[in-house]
Amino acid sequence: MRGLLVTATDTEVGKTVVAAALTAALVADGHEPRAYKPAVTGLDEPVDGVLADHELLARVTGDDPALVSPQRFGPAVSPISAPSSRGRSSTPGRSSRARGRRRHGRPGTSSSSRGSAGCSCR
Repeated sequence: MRGLLVTATDTEVGKTVVAAALTAALVADGHEPRAYKPAVTGLDEPVDGVLADHELLARVTGDDPALVSPQRFGPAVSPISAPSSRGRSSTPGRSSRARGRRRHGRPGTSSSSRGSAGCSCR
């Protein structure tokens, strides 16, 4: 398998949980998937006993949460709006799969609060 994409039309429907479960199954099967969530928001409102999305994906793969999600924002707003809450602009970039490859040197799991989550592995 070279890639897998989990997608949904809404937020808070379980894309990251599904991506983490699929990634855990791949790890258990001897693969080395990598997690990548381009942006995570809502960190100002943690839920007791619940890992943030990037922390969950990092725990499954053993990666650093900062590599899993390089853009982390406090306000619970869309990833496109989050940078403006910090006085920055957001420019859509290359696909998360390409970014995951660049950061990790190999394909990886991708989860996005823009409506999709995915996994690539060798």
